[in-house]
Amino acid sequence: TMAVTPNTAINAQPSGFTVCAGGTATALTVTASGTGTLHYQWYRNATNGNSGGTTVGTDAATYTPDVSTAGTHYYYVVVSSDCGSATSSVATVTVNALPTISGVLSTDISYTTQLSGSGTPAAVNPWVSSNPAIATVDNTGLVTGVALGSCTITYTNSNNCSVTATVYVTNDVDTWTGAVSTSWSNTSNWSMNRLPDANTDVFVPTGAANYPAVDASGMSARKVTIVSGASLTINADGALDVNGAWSNAGTFTNNGTLELSGAAAQTFPGSGTVAVMNNFKINNPSGVALNKNLSIAGKIGRAHV
Repeated sequence: TMAVTPNTAINAQPSGFTVCAGGTATALTVTASGTGTLHYQWYRNATNGNSGGTTVGTDAATYTPDVSTAGTHYYYVVVSSDCGSATSSVATVTVNALPTISGVLSTDISYTTQLSGSGTPAAVNPWVSSNPAIATVDNTGLVTGVALGSCTITYTNSNNCSVTATVYVTNDVDTWTGAVSTSWSNTSNWSMNRLPDANTDVFVPTGAANYPAVDASGMSARKVTIVSGASLTINADGALDVNGAWSNAGTFTNNGTLELSGAAAQTFPGSGTVAVMNNFKINNPSGVALNKNLSIAGKIGRAHV
């Protein structure tokens, strides 16, 4: 009697998929049969073929590809047993890049800011606000401030990949846009088209085309807010006088002169990054509380103890 043992055979091929970068990958799976113990070796290829690939994975009937970065890869598996081997067909895995959002990520109540999303927008609801009571957004990315606060704006492209950004809604605040340059003294860089003064709150958001540099003496503001990811610089020939609250979650660089001149106690420099400072003047009868150590390369002036 002669026993005939079956050759290795693939009964169900692995199937590819499409996903957004950083999304959840689907495991590639093969079903095979043969004689004795089945062994699996998975391969990844840069071209659409089932030979010459780079080995990946372990000796298993499934393999989960890395989908952290955009690109197209081709996968196949070779299954072997006591009676030879069999090579699967190619499973194509397409990882689409995440879109990006650009534009000024802040606006005032009843004012607007225009956001742009990369690539082709989704046909339905490409822009969505997490809280329309704070800010609404239309299908073109035009955000309208409704009430004080912040909300998340989501943009989805035609590949069904999404990205989010936080938009802040302020009131009676001169928001930095950086539309034409880094110059603090250029009115075209401000949402109100005028320079801040001692009665104006300044808001520096992320997403600006340029970040502000105080480039003249005699500049002033009431409250200054620098959000995470944004920056404010005082040039060597610049001087800024702040008489209200100082909030820095971004990056502040003082190569000129900063003066804190509030009537109520002020706190400096905030939770963000502060480079070695040049001149620092304290002109506040209620005092200035430092919430972190500072390095001063220039002069420290104090008008009130």
